Amino acid sequence: MPLMPVLLHSAQNASGSLSPEVLSVVERADSAIAHSEWAEAESLLAEAISLRPGDLGNVLLLSNLGIVRHQMGNDAGALEALTDAHHIAPASVTVLNNRARVYLSMGRKEEAVADYENVMRLDSTLSEPYFYRGMVSFSIGDLEAAEVDFEHLRAMAPDAETTLVALAALHTARGENESAVEEYGRLVAMSPAAEYYSGLIENQLALDLLAEASETIAAAMERYPVDPEFYILRALLNKKRYLYDEVRSDARRAVSLGANAQQVNALLNSR
Repeated sequence: MPLMPVLLHSAQNASGSLSPEVLSVVERADSAIAHSEWAEAESLLAEAISLRPGDLGNVLLLSNLGIVRHQMGNDAGALEALTDAHHIAPASVTVLNNRARVYLSMGRKEEAVADYENVMRLDSTLSEPYFYRGMVSFSIGDLEAAEVDFEHLRAMAPDAETTLVALAALHTARGENESAVEEYGRLVAMSPAAEYYSGLIENQLALDLLAEASETIAAAMERYPVDPEFYILRALLNKKRYLYDEVRSDARRAVSLGANAQQVNALLNSR
């Protein structure tokens, strides 16, 4: 599931006035966050919080601490910090969005959806909750519920990357390949990520747009020359062209780059 930028706020805004001692720690924490020095940031945020225990202004420090721990892979610690922040500021959409992200990372989808729905009630103008709730529905195969959220997302932010990701995934799952090609094409133009190239190629192949798929594969390989996914896709393309020597060559290359040999063979034999 794709992720939006983490909601890190400058901890210096956590209170209208900070003592020089606390301000110094907070400034160092902000600097560590800016440089992705997560262990240092965690230590400094915890120190800043401990210097004014019980202070309501700690909510953003706790929220930042939660996201820093999430970046470190410590989701249990992240959840603890974000829940403490939520107890201080139950109407903070920043805290709820961040906690929902951590719940998703932990596979706790129902709790994530509950937080996102709270965000929707508090601020109906935010698009992120509709994207993630829709993606949860999509992940469990409830395409109708996903479509409701994705259409809401389209109305709110029609040209946003997350909107195009959501709609492309939905249309691919439904076999609406023409729409998916259009959306993945826009995504590649917007942000040429490997997964967007893959989505575009898979839908072009589904439509037997072999010349277009060949051009897209060449562009993807130029950008990602050691990604085995594109050798697998080129093997599928060549299979459609009955070029079996090239199929075998690309399959071997994909395996040499780390693809699972059994999965590659199963994929090529199933199409």
